[in-house]
Amino acid sequence: MTKILQISLPRSRSTIVYDLLKNYQKSLGLKEVEGHPELFLEFGRNMEFHNIKDNEQHTSEMYPVIKNNVLSMHYVYPYILGDTKSRNLYKLELLKKQKNIGIEYQIKGTLNFANCIDEIINFFNDRKILITTRKNLIDAEMSFYFAWTTKLFHARKNNIDRYHDYLTKGVYVDPQLVKDYKPFLNQLNFIIDHLKEKKCNYEILYHEDMSNKENIISSINKIVGTDEWLKFANWDNLPIYTEKDYRKIIHNYDEIKELSINFDHD
Repeated sequence: MTKILQISLPRSRSTIVYDLLKNYQKSLGLKEVEGHPELFLEFGRNMEFHNIKDNEQHTSEMYPVIKNNVLSMHYVYPYILGDTKSRNLYKLELLKKQKNIGIEYQIKGTLNFANCIDEIINFFNDRKILITTRKNLIDAEMSFYFAWTTKLFHARKNNIDRYHDYLTKGVYVDPQLVKDYKPFLNQLNFIIDHLKEKKCNYEILYHEDMSNKENIISSINKIVGTDEWLKFANWDNLPIYTEKDYRKIIHNYDEIKELSINFDHD
């Protein structure tokens, strides 16, 4: 029986892994955070606030609270916490309080774990760490830029028509998004190197190795060391897989790709 701590590169099929394992993890005593599984995510792209004074939109800060021994995510603006480290430590403190009364949670972690990495892995030292990523990081980036721009991070039954509409008409990606995102993305290697150095119990699972149901099952069996999770898995509500050629979908694909490559070489 393996309790998992996920650390996920965005757009790495991490949601599929989390969704398939969440009922199994519940059977091991791990609750879900209400409102959003990514407790350590900083901002809610799909929850914005409109300031009527300056007529501007502001992305919300994701701010969890505990009420009646339930940990739930809330979306706030103006921001309460000022930086990544403060947010990580605040959320870690909430988890410690809950653990002290016997309540533990499933965590779908993000790359901002790089901030306070030692505090986080020490707290979760009884869990196997699963990193989901991609071999093709350019595809991972383009997938994120598309998702961020459209505010559609997954194709599901309730948005599939709108999703296909964007695939047909395409999108323009703001070049500033690359400059904002690349430092976040580049934390992945730091995290992996740190886990190696600390001799943590971790494995890496690649997007490309989860191309079909058979491969997904085989990969997760290897991670958790059993196929027991299959008795709990719900395959019906997973994100809908859609083939995408970002060279056709992103109108300024060449510009964004060049900007990304040059960013790494600057």
